[in-house]
Amino acid sequence: MRALWTIRGLRFSESDMSEIKHTPWTDYATEQPATEGVYEWRVPSIAVPGAIVILAAHMRQRGAGYRDVISPVFDYWDGYRVHVPNGLQWRPTDAHGEIKKHEQRLIGVEGLEHCDCIYCGEKPSLHAVQGGRDGGVMVGGSPERLNSWWLQCCPWGKTPHLSDPREIERIRRAAISKARGQS
Repeated sequence: MRALWTIRGLRFSESDMSEIKHTPWTDYATEQPATEGVYEWRVPSIAVPGAIVILAAHMRQRGAGYRDVISPVFDYWDGYRVHVPNGLQWRPTDAHGEIKKHEQRLIGVEGLEHCDCIYCGEKPSLHAVQGGRDGGVMVGGSPERLNSWWLQCCPWGKTPHLSDPREIERIRRAAISKARGQS
């Protein structure tokens, strides 16, 4: 079976990807996952208007006052209740291998396809962090607040950090097009 896609170092065949792409999303507000485990999450970005962030993360059991609840690792406990991002959607998945209980694995931004790297020929992976107001980085930042994005596949193919992943790809495509036109 020929691997057609590589996502975060994992190879998927066409049949794997069609199964992944066609699993419907479920609104978290109407139905939550009943069991712990890894799920794919879809959340509208606050930091990048119009962007929808897709990630894989654990649904885990946590203390919430006098009781335990099952919630995603990127939730927020305010001392009274557990909060999740508005517009959050989820779907079951087996496609992401081992993910640590505290880890969030960014899959991408919905509708954004990256062109192959001109140096190594691979598709770069998208990375992001939530930068703090005073210049630091939030450990375990919330996916809807990711505001510093970059692409990386090889040492030569890393992009600078920008606030919008769509802008990174626009600039990359223009530079690659210009480089190919001059050769």
